[in-house]
Formats: sequence, C-alpha cells, structure tokens
Amino acid sequence: MRSRSNWWSRANVRSTTILWITDEVQTGLGRTGDHFWGRQAHAEAGPPDLLTFDKGIGNGMSIGGVVARAAVMNCLDTNFTYTFGGSPVTMAAGLANLMDFLEHDIQGNARRVGGLLIERLRAVAAGLPVVREVTIGGAP
Repeated sequence: MRSRSNWWSRANVRSTTILWITDEVQTGLGRTGDHFWGRQAHAEAGPPDLLTFDKGIGNGMSIGGVVARAAVMNCLDTNFTYTFGGSPVTMAAGLANLMDFLEHDIQGNARRVGGLLIERLRAVAAGLPVVREVTIGGAP
C-alpha cells in the first residue's frame, strides 16, 4: 500500500538492512494503469532492491520474473529464481502478451476505467455515512 508518511524515503530504506521488495504478481503489468504499481507508488525512494512479477505477463501461462540489483542477484543461486525455467512456449506467450499490451494501450484503458470507477464509487460513498473514504492505488 502507499505510505502516507516518508518511511519509504531512500534514506530510511537504506538505513536498515532490510531489502525493499516490491511484489508485483497481482498488480504489475498494467493492472493499475502503470507498469509496476509498487515501483510507481514509491518512486521517490528510488528503485526497489528486488521486484517480482508473474500472472500479468503470462495471461494464464506459467511465466514470471525477478528483477533485482546485481548485489542481490549475485547472492542467489540461479536455481532459486525460477519455477518453470522459461520454456520457449511460455516465453513466446509472454512476448505476445507484452506486444498486445502495447498495441491496444491496455495500461491507458486501465487508467481511464479506473478513473471512472473511483469517481462513481466516491459519488455513491458520499451518501453513505458508514464510508469514511474511497481510495485507489493505495491513496486518496
């Protein structure tokens, strides 16, 4: 979720020994209107140490990925970073899906539809005293 404080600032993140990992399995590749939601939401902190993505790139095929700083990846055994090993069929499916995202502006559509959705949800919520706020992308 998007932090409402400056905890995610580069100085705070780097002052710990904790790795900043953004898990984009559910939210990545256009589902929120951005390539990688966690990355976009916390851009002021700089790039994460490690980013994972999965479902969105394969559109049903068993494909995923891990992107990380070299210092992090160099600590991992190569057998640790994958489940299915990148078969030619799943790689072709992933590439075709990425091309479709670009050709049909899937991310732009997600932004447009998301904007309409939040507008309508807020209008409905305005008349409901039990709803304090409606947020999108983790923030108001």
